[in-house]
Amino acid sequence: MSRRTALCDAAGIGRAPGCASTTSRWTVLDPTSRTPRRMLRAYREAGAARAVRAYLDELGRLSQCRVSGAEVEHAERSAVSRMSAAERRPALIEAGLRVIAREGIAGASTRAIVAEAGMSLASFHYAFESREAFLDELTAAVVARETQAVLPLPEVDGDLREVIEAGFLRYLEHLRADPAHEQAMLELTQHALRAPERHPLAVAQYRRYADFAEEALTLAAERAGVAWRVSVSEVAGVLVAFSDGITLNWLVHRDDRAALAAARAAADALSRMADPTGPEPTAPQ
Repeated sequence: MSRRTALCDAAGIGRAPGCASTTSRWTVLDPTSRTPRRMLRAYREAGAARAVRAYLDELGRLSQCRVSGAEVEHAERSAVSRMSAAERRPALIEAGLRVIAREGIAGASTRAIVAEAGMSLASFHYAFESREAFLDELTAAVVARETQAVLPLPEVDGDLREVIEAGFLRYLEHLRADPAHEQAMLELTQHALRAPERHPLAVAQYRRYADFAEEALTLAAERAGVAWRVSVSEVAGVLVAFSDGITLNWLVHRDDRAALAAARAAADALSRMADPTGPEPTAPQ
């Protein structure tokens, strides 16, 4: 039996001449080992719709058999149908971020989001009670990602200004690596401010920012051995305002040097809101 026929036999798809098959459609050939395995079933059960498409495409290329669009669609539907709500939510959130960054909040309909995720509309309502609940969880997910990007603060042997600056630099790395997420967050803020019933979403978003800033500033003060002259929540508000300006300015200009200069100035200003907790160092005799 030729390799081409063996591949077609193993796949049970692509009825090209010489590719008659009597095996299950979910039995496929692992191209690396040339051993028949139920790889596609494993992909399907893992809920990897995109992996299913990629695997079918690769299988069709290797076997020179044509994989029809209907077969790919069937495989993707089968993969998604086995996903739990907990598995669907992260995939839908990532899809929503891409749509919002690309099309704006107005273009982020539930249909657009599920199309981006390769899911059905029913999948969305299975995972989220409403579009607003989805947007709230999306906001929380992005803020958590920002927190993970900055905290714990880098180990810096220096004063408070240097510790805060190191945190800003970590955030700038996160911003440069994935600007679409921050752009989507700005869209979400504007969306929440346009109607009174959605305003609590903006309040919740900035409460999360403030909580994150308070945690970072508390750690920075402990590490530098200083105490804030005002409440840490007040300092956190200033930090969030600086971060907003740096973020928006970088998204507009994509100027790394300007962002770095702004971060250093912000770190200097914030460090002046604290006093040392220990005794003043004595001058050498």
